Amino acid sequence: MATTFARIQASLSGRMRLDRASADRPLHFTVWGAQMLLASFFAITASLKLLLHYDRLIEVMAWAAVLPAPAVRAIGALELVAAIVVAAPVVTPAPQRVVGWTAVGFVSLMALAAAIHVAHGELRMVPVSLAVAALATFVAWGRLAHEPLESEAQRVRR
Repeated sequence: MATTFARIQASLSGRMRLDRASADRPLHFTVWGAQMLLASFFAITASLKLLLHYDRLIEVMAWAAVLPAPAVRAIGALELVAAIVVAAPVVTPAPQRVVGWTAVGFVSLMALAAAIHVAHGELRMVPVSLAVAALATFVAWGRLAHEPLESEAQRVRR
């Protein structure tokens, strides 16, 4: 009798989980899309910092003149690694919390970028920084605060 009750309860909880997963599916795909946009943005800006000649980079990103070339290259390398971390769950079973905390780092970076743009009089770049910060905030919320969809294998591992 107890095992029958346990089976019914497990069946119902599994059905409730599926109903919740179905309801969250559009949000799940929206967070994934935002994640890929964020990864693409930082991969492109990191590539510019790493590949452009320093003098040309200063023409494109005026704030880079304040820092020595190795510091700008280091920022680019860190951005590239973070972009890979944000995109990694597409092809690997990377933990969603890592993506969320990376997105929190991106929010901090973009807030700092907005302040630097204001300090250098590059006011046209402030909305871009704030938009990327908003996108990163959404990804952080989706991966840290909102329960992401998981595969059956990830649920079993817990």
